[in-house]
Amino acid sequence: LVVYLQVHVIDNCPYELLVGRPFDVLCETTVQNTQTGDQFITIHDPNSDRRCTIPTYARGQKPKIL
Repeated sequence: LVVYLQVHVIDNCPYELLVGRPFDVLCETTVQNTQTGDQFITIHDPNSDRRCTIPTYARGQKPKIL
């Protein structure tokens, strides 16, 4: 999905990407938590019916594939 956002770039912050309420509203995000401790974020393309589900990872860890 392609989503155009206004962003701020900050050096040496404790996260790779931090999104907030405006992003949640625009992309109609949903968060799914599993019993195994995994968490997934689903975003919706505001210009179509397409959706994309993205896994999250714990602070201090990086995903094997992004």
